[in-house]
Amino acid sequence: MSSSESLSTVELFHRAPAEITITVLAPVGLATGQLVNSAVHNGPILAPAGFAVAMLAFAIVSLGLCRARHHRWTLESALE
Repeated sequence: MSSSESLSTVELFHRAPAEITITVLAPVGLATGQLVNSAVHNGPILAPAGFAVAMLAFAIVSLGLCRARHHRWTLESALE
């Protein structure tokens, strides 16, 4: 793989499953759980929606950081 190629999320998950699960899948699951909980119990939607937006933003940023970390690791191993 050349240094200009980007890994897909699935390929990155296969290379670092624990890191992706903790930093990407867990926040998405928490956001979904909050929205479902609010809908099931007829609660207000504004606070859970804000929480869901924050968790999804965190998941997107952390996925970018995981990609950057892996890209840096790939470049450093190519130098050795």
